[in-house]
Parts: sequence; C-alpha cells; structure tokens
Amino acid sequence: MSEPHQSSGQLPGQLPGQLRGYDRLFAFGLITLPYLTYLGLVGIGVTLICLLITLRRSPLDKLTRNGLLLITGLMVLSGFFAFDRGEAFLQLTNYLPFFLLFAYLPYLLRGAERLEELAFSMVLTAIPLNLLALGDYILRVGWIPRQIRRIPFVKWVRSRPHEGRALATFGHPNALAAYLVILFGLGLGLIVCHNLRRQRAIAPHLPKRFSHPAWLYLGTFINLLGIFCSGSRNGLLVSVSQLVLFGVFTKASRAIVLGGLLSMGGIGVGIAWLGIGGRSQWGNWTDESRLVIWRIALDLMRERPLLGWGLGNYKFLYPSRIVGLNLQETYVGHPHNLWLMWGCEGGIVLMLTFSFWVGYLCFRGVKALILHQLERGDRAILLGYLAAFWGCIAFALFDVPIFDARLNVMGWVLLGGIYTLVSGASERRSSHMINEDQNWGAIDQNEQH
Repeated sequence: MSEPHQSSGQLPGQLPGQLRGYDRLFAFGLITLPYLTYLGLVGIGVTLICLLITLRRSPLDKLTRNGLLLITGLMVLSGFFAFDRGEAFLQLTNYLPFFLLFAYLPYLLRGAERLEELAFSMVLTAIPLNLLALGDYILRVGWIPRQIRRIPFVKWVRSRPHEGRALATFGHPNALAAYLVILFGLGLGLIVCHNLRRQRAIAPHLPKRFSHPAWLYLGTFINLLGIFCSGSRNGLLVSVSQLVLFGVFTKASRAIVLGGLLSMGGIGVGIAWLGIGGRSQWGNWTDESRLVIWRIALDLMRERPLLGWGLGNYKFLYPSRIVGLNLQETYVGHPHNLWLMWGCEGGIVLMLTFSFWVGYLCFRGVKALILHQLERGDRAILLGYLAAFWGCIAFALFDVPIFDARLNVMGWVLLGGIYTLVSGASERRSSHMINEDQNWGAIDQNEQH
C-alpha cells in the first residue's frame, strides 16, 4: 500500500504530537465501544471537543458541509411542527452530535494507512466479543442440564430477554449482529489488502499487524459465528451479500472464497441442526405485525408529507392506529425501517435529502473503486469500508440501528472513512494520474507488476 496521501483531513507539515494523542484517544474509544460503552463514548467525545478547540474549522468540502447543514435545518424545522415538540427536539441527540463528529472525522482518518490501522484494531479486538456471544448462546439453549441451569449466573443469563439468542454486551441480538456485520466487511477488506501486499513480494516490509495473518482470518470469519449465535436472519443474509460483493470486486479471492465457503457451510449445518436463535430456520420476515407497522408509517407519511409528525413521535401515534386490530405489540418505538421513520417523523423532504446526501458520498466511493482512482491496496480498504457501510444500510431496511450509540458511531466512522479516501484521491488527481488497470474487476488480485 502506498504511503498516506494528503487529503482534506490531512494537516500540512508535521502532525503535532498533541493531535497524534487525539488519534490514540479516538482509536481507544472505538475499540472499547462494545465492552466499555460509556468509556468509549467519552473518549470519542473528548477527542471531538479537543478538535473543536484546536482546529475549529471543519475540513469538509462545501457541498458536503452544506448538505449536512440543510439536513440539520430540516430536522429542527420539523421539530417546531411536531406532535410532541419535546420528544422531537430530544431525538436530535441521535443526530446532531454525530453530524458534528462526521464533520471533523477527516482529521482523524487521514489516508488509507490510518483507516487500515483502525479496521485491524477493531476486527482483532472483537474476537472476545464473538466468544462471549458463543458462551451466551450455549448457556441459553434448551438442552442445558438442570444442574447447570440452577447456577445463579446461568440463571441470570437465561432470564435475559430474547430467549435462545445471544446478546453478549448488547441490549438486543440484532444490534449485536449489526455490529458484527460491520466488522466482517472491514475484515474482508483487510484480507484482500494483505493478499495484495504478499503478491507484490514485499513481505519484509509488511506491517507487524500482518506478520501473523491467521489472527486476521480468525478475527474476520469468527464474526459469522457471532452472527449465527445472535439468531439474526438479516445478519446472515447481509454477510452472504458481503461475500458476494467481494467476490465480484476482487475477482473471487481464493482466501475469501475458501474461508467464506467453510464458514457458511458450518453455519448451514448449525441452522439445519439448531435453527436460528431457537427459531424456525427462516420464518417470515414480513409477518402481519411488521406489515401493519409499515402501513401505519405510510399512512402517517401521507397525512403529513412535508414536515412529518416530529422525530420520535411514531410511538405516540401507533397505539391509536391499532385500535380494533388483533395485535400483540401494543407499543412500537419506531417503524422498523429507517426511511419510513424519516418519512413519517421528519417528512418526505428530509427523507429524500438525507438519502441523496448519503447516496452521493457512497456513489463517489463506488466510482473511485470502479474507475481505479486509488492504488490497489487503498481500493481494498475502500471496498472494506463500503461493504461494512452496506451492512448498516441493509440492516436499516428492517430495523433502526441508530438508537444504539455504538452502531451510530460506527456508521458515521465508516461514512467518514469513505469520504476521506475519496477526497484524498480527488486531490491527488489534480497533480498526477494513476495508471489504469486493464481488467474487469475493481481489484484484480492476480495482477502482476
């Protein structure tokens, strides 16, 4: 991989030691998020405050910055016309702090080398999380002997909600699966990057983190075990789609194909034998209650199409809309779809503006990948961040992960990484052109130099 390049988040000259300290604090916050959530959030928050005091001006380009300001304005405007204004303005805490974080992330995500380091640290340190999920799953299965069930700790584990599904350190199995899907995508990108470096015969110059690649493979594919233990059918489907995505863009790397086939084969055996989280194999994603929840959101959107009912107000309107319906769920906090939530709570204008803004950033990333606007190793890292962010988007089709601050942070870090890599490529193109590879894949691992 090439050396870190100058980008919109790159500071001129030698980076001060103070800012390198911010880098370490930010990395510590990300790594500890799944274990010591509040400590990790405090670390990230302190880093952001220090950047605000030290640098003040955001490095975002004008179009991206103005788009974020427009989204903020639409959310605030919607709050003034909300069904419950207090709740609408309270819900801004799920957005505005993370908007600010994104605005300053380019200072912390300077170049592919930095993004690679962060991804490797998160993938490796998540191995204990997956082992914890496995232990949680085993203690919650139905065939545990009664003698073991009577142990106070085991009794406490089995008394937690979502019977038969691992929670580990998360409050919901789907949140655990959403986090692991992110790490799986990042890990696949790192594997491609490692294979590219090895093929270029520069093993003596490989970073220490690649000196024992077995840890990288373990840290990546063990996430499939954790996803299985969570009982998340969405998680399993998204992970399969990530494998397909990497197969297409990397011309089917042998390491990814073999690792993916073995892992998915093992999970297939587990599904056939144990089901998924104690449930039937695949069940029905769109059961009657879910369809009713979506239909209510569409009705609310039609009634207030421009500014919506206010952020977080769906839960107040839902009970009156199910009167006379035979539904077990009398309380639903959100429509279980991010776009329906934005549409009915913030209005169609907000939904479209937010979607186009995020879509534009992702389009730039995919364009840089396909048109080879980055070095091959950098493209592998970009693909990993795109695949991980795709996991966030796919989960948002059937759930709203932003209410878990850990997933919210991770989503914005992924988007910030995509933005920073592409912005750096745009700046470099103004000074020199990168040679185009003549092949069908965006990253041909069999290409010889």
